[in-house]
Amino acid sequence: YSVNINIDNFYFPTKNYGDISLPAGLYDALRVEIGEAKGKNWWCVMYPPLCLDMATESAPSDDID
Repeated sequence: YSVNINIDNFYFPTKNYGDISLPAGLYDALRVEIGEAKGKNWWCVMYPPLCLDMATESAPSDDID
Protein backbone atom coordinates (compact mmCIF):
# COMPACT_ATOMS: atom_id res chain seq x y z
CA TYR A 1 0.00 0.00 0.00
CA SER A 2 1.07 3.57 -0.59
CA VAL A 3 1.52 5.76 2.49
CA ASN A 4 1.06 9.55 2.77
CA ILE A 5 2.00 11.45 5.91
CA ASN A 6 0.91 15.05 6.54
CA ILE A 7 1.27 17.43 9.46
CA ASP A 8 -1.36 20.13 9.14
CA ASN A 9 -4.36 21.79 10.76
CA PHE A 10 -7.30 19.39 10.26
CA TYR A 11 -10.97 19.54 11.17
CA PHE A 12 -12.17 16.93 13.67
CA PRO A 13 -15.83 16.37 14.59
CA THR A 14 -17.06 16.27 18.19
CA LYS A 15 -16.22 12.96 19.84
CA ASN A 16 -18.11 11.62 22.84
CA TYR A 17 -16.81 8.72 24.94
CA GLY A 18 -18.98 8.12 27.96
CA ASP A 19 -18.70 11.29 30.05
CA ILE A 20 -15.73 12.61 28.04
CA SER A 21 -16.56 15.07 25.25
CA LEU A 22 -13.93 16.43 22.87
CA PRO A 23 -15.17 19.51 20.97
CA ALA A 24 -15.17 19.76 17.20
CA GLY A 25 -12.66 22.10 15.67
CA LEU A 26 -9.42 22.56 13.81
CA TYR A 27 -6.45 20.88 15.46
CA ASP A 28 -2.80 20.44 14.53
CA ALA A 29 -2.40 16.76 13.78
CA LEU A 30 -0.33 14.12 12.08
CA ARG A 31 -2.41 12.31 9.43
CA VAL A 32 -1.20 8.96 8.13
CA GLU A 33 -3.09 7.72 5.07
CA ILE A 34 -2.51 4.09 4.10
CA GLY A 35 -3.71 2.78 0.75
CA GLU A 36 -6.98 4.46 -0.25
CA ALA A 37 -7.32 5.91 3.28
CA LYS A 38 -10.98 4.97 3.56
CA GLY A 39 -10.79 3.83 7.20
CA LYS A 40 -12.26 5.82 10.05
CA ASN A 41 -10.28 4.46 12.95
CA TRP A 42 -7.88 7.34 13.67
CA TRP A 43 -8.88 7.73 17.31
CA CYS A 44 -8.62 4.04 18.14
CA VAL A 45 -5.19 3.86 16.53
CA MET A 46 -3.83 6.85 18.45
CA TYR A 47 -5.54 6.10 21.79
CA PRO A 48 -6.50 2.40 21.91
CA PRO A 49 -7.39 2.37 25.64
CA LEU A 50 -10.33 4.71 24.98
CA CYS A 51 -11.78 2.37 22.36
CA LEU A 52 -11.03 -0.83 24.23
CA ASP A 53 -12.30 0.39 27.61
CA MET A 54 -15.47 1.83 26.12
CA ALA A 55 -16.11 -0.97 23.62
CA THR A 56 -18.45 -2.74 25.98
CA GLU A 57 -20.26 0.46 26.96
CA SER A 58 -20.77 2.36 23.67
CA ALA A 59 -19.11 3.01 20.34
CA PRO A 60 -17.80 6.46 19.37
CA SER A 61 -20.61 8.72 18.19
CA ASP A 62 -19.10 10.31 15.06
CA ASP A 63 -16.60 9.13 12.47
CA ILE A 64 -14.10 11.33 10.72
CA ASP A 65 -14.57 11.71 6.96
